[in-house]
Amino acid sequence: INHIIKELNIKNYNKQEFCEYKWSYIWGWIKFDEWIDVLRIIDLLVTTYWFEDNFYNFGNKETINSICVVSWFWWDDILSAKTQNYDLFITGEASHRHLISAKELEQSVMFWGHRETETIWVNLLAKHLEREFWIETVFLDKKY
Repeated sequence: INHIIKELNIKNYNKQEFCEYKWSYIWGWIKFDEWIDVLRIIDLLVTTYWFEDNFYNFGNKETINSICVVSWFWWDDILSAKTQNYDLFITGEASHRHLISAKELEQSVMFWGHRETETIWVNLLAKHLEREFWIETVFLDKKY
């Protein structure tokens, strides 16, 4: 969540992090004052984390001002995200039935994949090293 706030240069926001695991929060909810083009956010997430673009705009919104990020496979919170008016629900994995539920709820979703969410920190460290120390990095991914 903090990285998304920083990269999008969001000034006024309300953030709630919860479910601490090994000194890190694995769920986060953020609402911000400004409206941001949803495709700008998706592009940022895809290029920053090198994830596939698994975005489904079931809410049919061009701009959004709230995101819910939950780790891994926690689809039970999708109804909470919808009832609390979060525009984008991001999680690790999805099955066909989860996508059908999101579509029925008209809740926009993005899923990153279980393995991909485990590589976020390696990729962020690489970006940090590139920015701070001008070190070229290469992520060797056995997936490909």
